Formats: sequence, C-alpha cells, structure tokens
Amino acid sequence: MIVAEEKQCSRCSKIKLLSSFSKDKQNSTGYKSACKDCSNLDFKKWRTENLDKVRQQDKIKMLVKKYNLTKEEAAVYANNRIGECTICKAETFRVVDHCHTTGEIRGFICSACNSMLGYAKDNIKTLEAAIKYLKEHYELF
Repeated sequence: MIVAEEKQCSRCSKIKLLSSFSKDKQNSTGYKSACKDCSNLDFKKWRTENLDKVRQQDKIKMLVKKYNLTKEEAAVYANNRIGECTICKAETFRVVDHCHTTGEIRGFICSACNSMLGYAKDNIKTLEAAIKYLKEHYELF
C-alpha cells in the first residue's frame, strides 16, 4: 500500500506535505482537510469576531483552576461581575475576593476594597487600628 506524503488544503488549495496538516482520527485520511496555516488564520478570525465569548471562557477557566471550582460554579462568578460591593456598597465592577490562607472565596467586592484588604493582609487588628485612626483624624468639611 502506498501512503501519500502530500495533501491538498481545502482552504488555500495548495498541495503541502502531510506535516503541514494536523492529525484527525475522524477524517478518512487521518489528517484535517485544512492545513495548519489556514486553520490558524480561521481560528484567529473566529477569536477576533468572538472576543467577548473568548474572554468569558478564559475567565471561567482561570476561576476553575485558581479556586478549584466546577465550570458551573465558575460561570456564576464570571457572570456576576457588576453589582454592589459587599463592603462599600458601591454599584460597580466587582472582583472575586478570597482568603489568602484557605483559598476559599468570600464574595464579590470592588477592586478598591479588595486592595484595602490585601494591603492590610486581612489583619483585623490592622483594619480596626485604621478605623480608630480615621475617627481620631476625621474632619467635617
């Protein structure tokens, strides 16, 4: 049996070496019908046209990996980005807040409040001291 070492791309119609095609067990030839170059161009075009969808999928993948969530749980967090910050009550873009010790998700808060907790290293005594300091130095305008 003679095995072909070249194949014609279904997109660009050029005859190329088999190494220019990705393998595909479902195709009778064992290779995809479009060459790698054309497939990459198709994917880049699709990605550009579906950027919001791609970003949403990337966010879900990151949440699954970082917080060990199911895809369904991660989708809930990824889809609820705009809302009220649990701390300052501002209606804004929210981030997922998590405990740096346990890795557990605590809820949704705005970036400013998340940074505040991070800079305070989640230390309640530091935050209480900051409140005391503000009360002592609070001036009405």
